[in-house]
Amino acid sequence: MIIGHRGCRGLMPENTVEGFLKAVELGVDALELDVVITGDYKVLISHEPWLNHEICLNTNGNEMSTAQASGINLYQLSYEQIKKFDCGMKINPEFPEQKKIKATKPLLEDMLIQLKEYCSQKNIPLPVICIEIKSDEKFYGKFQPPPDKFISLVMETVSKQLTSSQYLIQSFDMNILKVLHEKYPEVTLSALNETVENTEMFFNKLGFITPYYSPYYIFVNESTIEFCTNHGIEILAWTVNNETDAALLKSKGVRGIITDYPDRICR
Repeated sequence: MIIGHRGCRGLMPENTVEGFLKAVELGVDALELDVVITGDYKVLISHEPWLNHEICLNTNGNEMSTAQASGINLYQLSYEQIKKFDCGMKINPEFPEQKKIKATKPLLEDMLIQLKEYCSQKNIPLPVICIEIKSDEKFYGKFQPPPDKFISLVMETVSKQLTSSQYLIQSFDMNILKVLHEKYPEVTLSALNETVENTEMFFNKLGFITPYYSPYYIFVNESTIEFCTNHGIEILAWTVNNETDAALLKSKGVRGIITDYPDRICR
């Protein structure tokens, strides 16, 4: 599986409708995206629950300092306020191939509606939607609602637009995964991990097995492969932007590659 990371971040502004449609045009099997919650309890596609100075401009179209941008808490703003910030025109030196366009952070529901219309018009299958709930225990009540509320808002939106086979939900926050496992057993889950922690220890800590496991790709080792194979877990490795690395991971049995450059990675 080729999974477009935040759409196709290497080519288009991240987590934008335009980026997701471009990734679909390139033939991805799935789209990875991040969601946070606005002050008026809408599910917003954004990697951070604040503005990122590296990709967003202020409401006057000017650049912001790190402090200025990170001080804008999306959980305290309405969506109408958030729409006034452009997050597509700022040049990101990390991605020199990225096309600059005027773009705002979209609502999850609006993006899914446009994506389904695009796929229907092009007569192509809808990609699997990999939804990452951006949650952190230290942010509860400040940058996000508590897990139960966060999850209910996401599920309310997703259930209106997608069937259970059309999406999976992932998170680094074990509390999010545990609530989903207990209250929404029909949802396919992927456990995200960014540490070198032993895979077996990781799942023992979580308390149950998820169908998918999504570690940082450099931590995919023999013991990870063995544990996941023995427990029927498919590995979705992130974020892989080198074709050689992707080929090596594929040879090890990794099921999916999450990449900023879906045009570079061959199946």
